[in-house]
Amino acid sequence: MNVDEFLFGNVGIKIKNWAKGLFWFEVAAVCLYAIISAFLIHPLYLLFVLLSFPVAWVSNIILYAFGDICENLQKIAENSGELSGTHQKKSDELPDL
Repeated sequence: MNVDEFLFGNVGIKIKNWAKGLFWFEVAAVCLYAIISAFLIHPLYLLFVLLSFPVAWVSNIILYAFGDICENLQKIAENSGELSGTHQKKSDELPDL
């Protein structure tokens, strides 16, 4: 496996996995913040904790949707070449005459 394929191959799946991981990281950080701030009884801290979960979900669902779009576009590009009968040729191949 070459470096380009490792870094830039299957970008849609990688973006989706990052969105999932980032969401759970944000949830863990908010839970940790809630435990630490439990000693500081103030209504504003509770409001912050309660609003953090929907904000984390919305921000990461947008990132996940972008990854899904990338993945589906890659599948469409692969399938359109198969349906039309014109497979993409590598640059080092000579064209048919």
